Amino acid sequence: MGSLVAILQNDPNLLRCQVRRLEGHVALREPERAPDAYGFGYFKGSDVLVGKRPSGAPAPLSLLQLAGSVDSHALLAHARYATVGIQKDENTHPFRYRRWLFAHDGTVEAFAQVKPRLLSELPDFLRRHVEGETDSEHAFMLFLKHLRALARLDDHDLEARDVGRALAQTVRDLEGWSREAGASRPGGLNFATTNGRVLAATRRGRPLYYALLEGIMPCGHHGIDATTPESDPRVRPHRQLKAVCIASCLRQRNGFIEVPDASVVSVSRSLQVTVSGLARPRGRRAPGPGGRSSLEHRHQTIDQGRGTTMDLQVSIAKRSVMPETKSVTARAAVSEGRGSTPNRSRRRSASPASQA
Repeated sequence: MGSLVAILQNDPNLLRCQVRRLEGHVALREPERAPDAYGFGYFKGSDVLVGKRPSGAPAPLSLLQLAGSVDSHALLAHARYATVGIQKDENTHPFRYRRWLFAHDGTVEAFAQVKPRLLSELPDFLRRHVEGETDSEHAFMLFLKHLRALARLDDHDLEARDVGRALAQTVRDLEGWSREAGASRPGGLNFATTNGRVLAATRRGRPLYYALLEGIMPCGHHGIDATTPESDPRVRPHRQLKAVCIASCLRQRNGFIEVPDASVVSVSRSLQVTVSGLARPRGRRAPGPGGRSSLEHRHQTIDQGRGTTMDLQVSIAKRSVMPETKSVTARAAVSEGRGSTPNRSRRRSASPASQA
C-alpha cells in the first residue's frame, strides 16, 4: 500500500518546473501517518534510473523533495506503507524491468493463497526476475506477462491502449484469484506503469485522479514572471509545455478529475487521455456518423502563478471500438492567468469522472 504520482510531459527539460507547480496539489503520504519508504524512477536517454529510500526519511518527504532535480519526459514516484514484505530495497517501489517502471497503491487480498497461482502463470524468465516478497512486484511480473502475450514487451512504440489492456487484465486476474481464495472484498489494485513514452494506471478500491496541465507561466524555478519579455528564449517552452499527471493523494482537488472506480487510464505519446472500464469489452458497437461522437467540455487545469485555476477547452470522444471509453485531448488554453469558472452542469453531463 502507498501513494503514487506519475507525470508524462512533452518537454524533459521542464520536469523540475512541473514538479514545483504540483507541490501544492499532490501528496506522497496519507494524512494519518508517515510512509515507511520512498522511491522514484525516470528516464534519461536510453537509461532507466531509479532512486530508493527503503528505510524512509526522518520527516515526510514531498514530491519536490524526493524528485525535484530530475529532467525527464516521465516520472513515477511512490511512498510505501509496508503491508507485504519487509523494508528493503527489493521491496521498494517503483519496480523496474528493462524500459518499464511500475508502482502499486493497495494490497492484493489473500496474497499468500494467490501467489502460487500467480507464479505458475509466469514464464520462467519473469519468475526468475522476482527479487522481493511484495504482492506489488508479483503483480508487475503478471502485467509484463500480459504485455508479452500482446507481443509488445520490447516494443518502445506500442500504443497506450495496449498497455491499458494488459494492466486491466492484470487486475481482472488478481481479483478473480483473490475471490477463489475466499477474499470478501476486491482489495486495492491501483497500478501505474510507464516506459517513458506512454503511461497507464488503474483505479480499483483506492482513490485516483488525473489532470491535464498546459503551460507554466510564471515559473519560479526559472525566474520567469509577468515582466519577462516574450523575446526571452525561456518563455516559449514554458508556454508550450503540456503534461498529464496521475496521483492517488491530493492536497488540493482543483484541476484534478477523479477516475471512476474499476477503470483504466491510458496516456498516449501525444498526451491523449483515455479512460475505460476494467471489464473485458464484450463486443463492438457500430460506428455513428464519422465513426465517433464528440461534445465539448470545460476542464480546469492548475495555474501555478496565482494559486488559481485556468480554463482549458478539451474534447471528449466516445469511440465505437471501445465501449464505455472516453478520450480526452487538451486543445487550447483560454488564458494562463485568471480562468473563468467552468459550466458545472455541462461538466457533469460530459464527464462522469468529474462527479465522482
